Amino acid sequence: MRCHGRDAQKTTAVGGIGMDPQLRTAPPAIDGLAAQATALAAALDAGVDLGDVGISDDVAWVALDAAGLGGGFREAVMAAGGPVAVLRQGQVAAFSSPRRRRRVLPRDAIAARLRLLLPWFDIGARVVADQRRLTRFADHPACAFYGFGADVPDPRRPVVAIVGSREAGPALLERTASLARRLAKAGAVVVSGGASGIDAAAHHGAADANGDVVIISGRPIAGRVEVPIDVRHDARLCWLTPYGPWSSGVPHGRFAQRNAFIAAMADVTIAVCGGPRSGTRHTVDAALLFRRPVVTLAPCSSQPDLASIATRLVATGAGDVVDDDITLDALLLRSVSEGAHANWVNDAQPGLPFPPGGSSSLSSSSSLAPDTLAHPLLRLLGARGALTIDDAAAALQSSVRELMVEVALLELDGALRRDGAVLRVSALVTSRGEG
Repeated sequence: MRCHGRDAQKTTAVGGIGMDPQLRTAPPAIDGLAAQATALAAALDAGVDLGDVGISDDVAWVALDAAGLGGGFREAVMAAGGPVAVLRQGQVAAFSSPRRRRRVLPRDAIAARLRLLLPWFDIGARVVADQRRLTRFADHPACAFYGFGADVPDPRRPVVAIVGSREAGPALLERTASLARRLAKAGAVVVSGGASGIDAAAHHGAADANGDVVIISGRPIAGRVEVPIDVRHDARLCWLTPYGPWSSGVPHGRFAQRNAFIAAMADVTIAVCGGPRSGTRHTVDAALLFRRPVVTLAPCSSQPDLASIATRLVATGAGDVVDDDITLDALLLRSVSEGAHANWVNDAQPGLPFPPGGSSSLSSSSSLAPDTLAHPLLRLLGARGALTIDDAAAALQSSVRELMVEVALLELDGALRRDGAVLRVSALVTSRGEG
């Protein structure tokens, strides 16, 4: 390794990571994720260039994730030569955007974050960052997923998301398990969020049929290593999270984003049941935004409070009720009607069980954190008034895909309301501003 000295010629130092512009032949990757992460962290701490550090694309993606880049930069990173080239050429800081609240961390902070993963790698965890394996997440990309258990299934296989309430009773749970069992036998990969209730029923039903199950968790890797108990027993269960141990923020924000990953992976989403403020609602929202079909099961008469999702899907034409014994082939033939997402989020339709984008589904006594009130999107809407999603994305120099994630989080906070494609600050924000 050569020191990145003050007198070095032809050396750039962008964001604290420098390298000669004309790259040498890259050294082969060091064996093992833990060894690669250790070597990269040492080089970052020592202030040397990274040209002689043998790292794979997987560990380079982890470093970019640790630096603070989001999955929305994945295409740009690939256009710049890939994650290893971005690190070695010192291009990391080029992805910083204060206007979009994206701040790239300095190299010592990146090194510290990489070391947080070492205990996790030592017990057999993997990184899933390969472009081909993540093809299904094109609509909602991540820098990397961190996983246990089985490998990510071949992206060419059919994937069905089965989601619903934690409060579902025995009848709905049995119907869900039976459906997952049949779909798994037919060759489908079943994806869920790993929660109790419907998620667990789907997981266990598919596992009973020796099927492949993917759980996408909203939990970051904890400070101490936590391995889901099912991963130790289910040979065909793949547990993934897009959140490294450095992930912060309120839990409901992470879980709202996690639900979008579930929707992005699936060919079709089965929203078994759910209430107006459930995570199921946001999975449906994301699936329709990504133009993936959504269906539901007939509501259970003993739990009418969980029928809101099904009722709204049918009323808006965004989805319909299917039989419990529907086949995989029939599910894969479903399509999304034109305007399904706009109908689903439109608050102006009378007689519907809840307005997904409206502030009426949120408590009027909710309190907003200062960081939420300072959000660039809220400031923009406060200055200009209501804007369409496209206009807001253009003004913030953001992609619509990334902006929709922020919109979902602000909706959960009660700070934002949507009327179709139009965004407005909520009455809660307005009243705070007037106060």
